[in-house]
Amino acid sequence: MPNFLFATLDAGGNLPPAAGIARELIRLGHRVRFVGHSQQAAAIKATGAEFQAYRHSPPMAPAEHVPALRQISMMLSVFAASGIAQDVVEEARKEPTDVVIVDCLLLGAVDAAVKAGFRTVPLVHSFYAFFNGPFRRSPITAALAVRGLGPGRVMRRSHRILVAADPHLDPAGKLNGHGKVVWSGAVVAIDKPAQPITPASTPRLLISLSTTAFSGQEAFLQKALQAVADLPIEVILTTGPAIAPTSMKAPKNVTVYGYRPHREVMPDCAAVLGHGGQASWLPWRMGCPW
Repeated sequence: MPNFLFATLDAGGNLPPAAGIARELIRLGHRVRFVGHSQQAAAIKATGAEFQAYRHSPPMAPAEHVPALRQISMMLSVFAASGIAQDVVEEARKEPTDVVIVDCLLLGAVDAAVKAGFRTVPLVHSFYAFFNGPFRRSPITAALAVRGLGPGRVMRRSHRILVAADPHLDPAGKLNGHGKVVWSGAVVAIDKPAQPITPASTPRLLISLSTTAFSGQEAFLQKALQAVADLPIEVILTTGPAIAPTSMKAPKNVTVYGYRPHREVMPDCAAVLGHGGQASWLPWRMGCPW
């Protein structure tokens, strides 16, 4: 029975694609283990996979509002963490492991798994065109490159690169089937059938940004609500864990949720105002009209 080890991190929308792939592997009869942050335990165990928390990870609190420089420092320390790399390799060595699937942000762990001789597959949970383009030119990746962990260098040494996105939407999708980059298509982990919201008699707009905290995010959402206050539309706002729903001053035509599955809302939406994350473009595959 093939044995798969996933290495992940608590960064919001990066986990659902890994969880969905894990579910399918388990359904096919494979053994699946995860190593990740302790706060991810419940979500990962719900897939049927085994879970081991990192023992040597730097702190990771993506929903905590902190100054931008501190947030960048936190992400950089986790992406390059030698402690996470150590934990991943040690977990892979506990028993025969056929494939180590590592979140593409954990460049230190990808590098360590390759050097340890494991068949290593980075999992890209956004468009490859972004990961291999603007992300590689960001201040964070510049700092990683100084440490010898530039994404291009690290990824070239991996066995395959798995992109959990639709190649027809990903501007880099024309590479599908060429070289080591492969697209799985959109991956959605669904625990139970969606319970759709009653279809709207007026146009419906969904406003939803990242599940992680970013500077100015709450102020932007409040401005968006002010902009739609006098429009003849119904608006649904999902704040995510980084913002308390009660902190938003919502007009009468706005309903605020801390969390609402997008698959329940989007099919009846005329438009979405979002940040382009994994759950924002999946409706293209759900038959949404926009």
